[in-house]
Amino acid sequence: MKTCSLSVRPTVGKYLTLSRFAAILRIGAVVAAILPAVAFGQNNARNTGAADGRSAVNSRIGTLRGLPNNAANAQRGANAAPAPSARPNTPAAARQAAAVRQPQAAGTQPGAADVKQQESCLMTSSRKAGTVDVVEVTLEGSGDVLQTNQAGQYERAGIEFVAGFKYEELFETYSPTGAIRSLRQYEQAGMKRKFGSTITRPLLDRSRQNVASVFDGKKITLYSPAGPMKAEQYALLSEAPFNTTLLDRLLPNRQVKLGDVWQIPTDVLAAMLGVDAVQNNTVNLTLTSIVDNFAEVELYQQGGKDAKGNDLPSTMECASEGASIGLDLNGKFQFDLAARRITWFGLRISERRSESVATPGLECNVTLKINVAPLEKPEKLTEDVVAKFKGGPTPEQLRLYYNAQKGPWKFQHSRRWKMIEDSKNVTALCYVDRGEAVAQCNILSNGKIDLSTQPTLNSYKDEIQKGLGDRFAEFKKESAYRTDDGLTILYVVADGAYESIPFRWVYYLVTDEDGNQATIMFEIRGDLLERYDESGAEIVESFKLTPRVAATVSPSTTDGQDGAKEKGEAKDGAELDEPPLPQTDKTAAARRETVKPAAKPIAKTASQQTAKPK
Repeated sequence: MKTCSLSVRPTVGKYLTLSRFAAILRIGAVVAAILPAVAFGQNNARNTGAADGRSAVNSRIGTLRGLPNNAANAQRGANAAPAPSARPNTPAAARQAAAVRQPQAAGTQPGAADVKQQESCLMTSSRKAGTVDVVEVTLEGSGDVLQTNQAGQYERAGIEFVAGFKYEELFETYSPTGAIRSLRQYEQAGMKRKFGSTITRPLLDRSRQNVASVFDGKKITLYSPAGPMKAEQYALLSEAPFNTTLLDRLLPNRQVKLGDVWQIPTDVLAAMLGVDAVQNNTVNLTLTSIVDNFAEVELYQQGGKDAKGNDLPSTMECASEGASIGLDLNGKFQFDLAARRITWFGLRISERRSESVATPGLECNVTLKINVAPLEKPEKLTEDVVAKFKGGPTPEQLRLYYNAQKGPWKFQHSRRWKMIEDSKNVTALCYVDRGEAVAQCNILSNGKIDLSTQPTLNSYKDEIQKGLGDRFAEFKKESAYRTDDGLTILYVVADGAYESIPFRWVYYLVTDEDGNQATIMFEIRGDLLERYDESGAEIVESFKLTPRVAATVSPSTTDGQDGAKEKGEAKDGAELDEPPLPQTDKTAAARRETVKPAAKPIAKTASQQTAKPK
């Protein structure tokens, strides 16, 4: 019988373990879904070397891999973060440094006979419920991913990416200061990314081209009325900064004179950047010119002064999923005075992100360009299409789904679960709350077994207790049942502790009628149980085994594979058209170097030192 078990991961704290190359589908402020293939590929390369002669017992109970010590991880990430670069600290210096510029419309060049200059203008948006635009967005960048290797050293790996989007956006509800709901139909949505010699091109499925963008006053939520989206496709749409649903929040909503300065409210800025919090809002906007019917506004950063009158850094400090982020921004936007709408926005972003439980470290530079063309009436978002959005979002529409990308299974999961590993026989997700790893889900393939060797519930409990060793304290729950889909499931809950930290382990041994078997194991911090929302049950309830013979190939996905489609999904080859992406700058091949971190080297796990953890 074919068996498998998980490879042990290096420690990132005193008590707990997690994958060093923790891949995420959401990396926050800037980079749109560029890292999953990178981190997954590195994890998979390590797992490929594992021996095949692994025990069925370990496979069925799930080789234990714990969660990170968040305090230690945060300190390590802080030590890894490079010092922020100096930024212009005055409006004049910012304007001189700004490199993202929009060409003026014909007839508005300085010196033209028909140029009409003004000293002030009213900068309020004409947007209201029912307004509709055609939007084109390009996102281009390059930089380095910083991650810790097994020797406790940081590896630097170069990455390049470029993304393009085109969609029609109808504002169903709109308030200049409150909640907003816009509906979109994507015509183009895709990305090209390069890591080393590997190039991937994720595209949005045509079945998910209708998307709602909802701002509740604090954050933006995206969902498709067609149902759950793949995690990577959700990240593709959600991670580009300055979501156009909020673009009009750049306006001051008052009469403005040349040289006047205003700020974006901090909570709105955090939503625009896709971060959890902004510590110091250093972003300023100033009106720099009014020519004919167009006003030009400069976006720059200024740090202010401390209590002693000393200049403060202009770099904006943010936090997202436990990572500390430093951002430097400069850009411009153009405001059409006749239409009273922002029609163009350009921005350059420099990001430095520390390593955290949910994200690798990152240094990158990104250029964002947004073109907005107002329409008199919708062309694609007809009444029939808009009707599909009624009643949402439902809990199912807010989930993500895994569809046999690599592992031979399908399931849906909450957006709080972040994919950290995906290989032929292993899928692992981490449940993150307020920057801390609360739980981890490990799904392991046991291959196809002889049904006569299927353990009883009691013998399975014996395997679990033996595997936990002196960490085991007591069994809390147990049952054996059969689902409507023909799956036989052994369910066991055990409590215990590891080095004085309480844990709860939840096991599901899942076997189909043909003998295909998998283990789903949840490892939950016992001291953080009140912060765990039991969303792991959604994974189990939606879980289906998909033997590899049923898998098909879809070259547009991140890992180059895609399984048989769920009902309602796009058929193979039915992704949206790839957008015409701008060419990235010619750079040297992805570089790799190793540097020692300031933090202490990461200790080995107990399971690396001995056959079993203490």
